[in-house]
Amino acid sequence: MFGGDTFNYQQLLASANAQNSFTDPNAVDRDGSELEQFSESLNRQLLGQFSRILFGNQFGDGGLQPGTFTLGDLSLEIFESAEGLVIEILDITTGEQTQIIVPN
Repeated sequence: MFGGDTFNYQQLLASANAQNSFTDPNAVDRDGSELEQFSESLNRQLLGQFSRILFGNQFGDGGLQPGTFTLGDLSLEIFESAEGLVIEILDITTGEQTQIIVPN
C-alpha cells in the first residue's frame, strides 16, 4: 500500500500507463477494421438466418412444442411448468447446459 493523497491517483495512473511499453499478447482487438466489423456482422446475420431456417424445419409453423429434440451437438428438452415454457439446452459434447424460462 502506498501513502499519499488519493486525489493524485488519476495523475499517477495516467503517468504509469503512458510509460507502460508492454502489451498483452493474448489481448483481442475488439474494434478491428471496418471490413472485419462488416464481416463479423454478416456472419452473425447468416448464422441467425440459418438457425431460423433449422428451427422452422425442426419445429414447423406451430412454434415450440413440448418434447426432446436434437440439433447437432445440442439436446433440447421443452416442457410446460407452473413458471411457463421451459427450454433446457444441453451440449452433448461438453456437458454444458442452460435453462431458459419463458413466463406465462
